[in-house]
Amino acid sequence: MQNYFNSKDLLVLVKKRWKNLLFIGVISFFITLVFSGPQFIVPKYKSIAIVYPVNISPYSDESETEQLLQLFFSEDVKKEIIKKFALASHYEIDTTTANGKKKLRKRFNKNLNIRRTEFESIEIEIHDRNPQTAYLLVNEYIDLVSGKIRKLHKKNYKEILDFYFNMLEYKQKEIDSLEKRIQYFTKNYHLYNQNAQSEEVVKGDLGTVSHSNVRNIDKKAIAELKQNLEKYGHEYRKCSDFLYVARNHYLEIKRKYDEALNEYNKNFSYCNVISSPEIPYKKFYPKRMLIVFSATLSALVFALLLFAFFDGRKK
Repeated sequence: MQNYFNSKDLLVLVKKRWKNLLFIGVISFFITLVFSGPQFIVPKYKSIAIVYPVNISPYSDESETEQLLQLFFSEDVKKEIIKKFALASHYEIDTTTANGKKKLRKRFNKNLNIRRTEFESIEIEIHDRNPQTAYLLVNEYIDLVSGKIRKLHKKNYKEILDFYFNMLEYKQKEIDSLEKRIQYFTKNYHLYNQNAQSEEVVKGDLGTVSHSNVRNIDKKAIAELKQNLEKYGHEYRKCSDFLYVARNHYLEIKRKYDEALNEYNKNFSYCNVISSPEIPYKKFYPKRMLIVFSATLSALVFALLLFAFFDGRKK
């Protein structure tokens, strides 16, 4: 069989079979054009957004971008968006069958593309046959991730708030108990300022009060106060010192509680959108003309090979 793969013989073959090749090329072109249309291949549109992480506290050695990326891959977020947009109905998938839910997740994951860029941002790309749906899905995906971070943030600070609230209640009970004990000493034993009262008792015993007040000294009251100080003064002083410490501790806990409450009430955004999604008006799939020209070229090459084979056999 004569070799038609050199350039000279190839040109001879094309010149000889140009009408056949033209016919095959035109037929292939129009057939491919028809079968690559929306009646046979459902077109897809893509909407893209780029976000940076903000207001995220890093854990261990993970960067903020790595943490945010994990949340974008969260199955909880995917399930929520599938449910919210009724994607089972949208994709025409029966989830009551054995593999229905698995097929639904697989279809959504196929239409979802999330990647970390070289600039430490995150790109979210969603494909759909409806351009409006693609746009809404990207927007909602970002909102759901921010909402999930917000829930985790509030959950963490709710635990801290509960901890400090319980400590405040415990410390308040301690303060109330100490104040009640001190009031008992004050009411029954007239103890209200141990240092000042001890000084007055000493002055009364030694007679070192001013000359004009010597005759007015109530020896019996001084003796009774002295006895009360000796018997209850130590416990009274201990309760007073404990009360001072407890009040300061209470104020410190209250400060931390207020800080935690302030963090709990914050409604930050955790995704800084630097490139907002748009409604795509131009489909990205299928590349119709690429399919048409590739199929037409393949048909022509195949036809050339056949012509070369049959012409070679004749010779």
